[in-house]
Amino acid sequence: MSTYYMNEAAFDLPEVGFVDRSVTYLEAPIGDGDESISLVVERASAEERDLARIVDEHIADARKRLRGYAPIHRRERTVERMPALDLAARFVDDDGSAYTRSVHLVLDDVWILIASEGPAEHRGFCDECLEHVLSTLRLRT
Repeated sequence: MSTYYMNEAAFDLPEVGFVDRSVTYLEAPIGDGDESISLVVERASAEERDLARIVDEHIADARKRLRGYAPIHRRERTVERMPALDLAARFVDDDGSAYTRSVHLVLDDVWILIASEGPAEHRGFCDECLEHVLSTLRLRT
């Protein structure tokens, strides 16, 4: 039996094949209005897929879910000495034009996505927040 750990507690999981699909969603206001920026950290099994295939599938899924989803850039980079793919895209949400920037990496057999998202006019702020997170990231390998 494996133990599942959270910040506040831990519990044993029955041996029935649970897969951890944890998503952390943080939100901060932008200025004095109702606008906000979101920071998302998602973990999922890489299922023996390489990083390029994972990002291709992420883009295909985003095109289905998000109206007008269009990649702006896709770049290779290194994060904490690990190969990563940096993806920026625009899409339309209920409030108008939106921007998302995500960095994808595979650690052992876990795909990790770290993303910043907000209104398109705050693209620079989204990028700054994501770069700050990445510059302080410490992977436990």
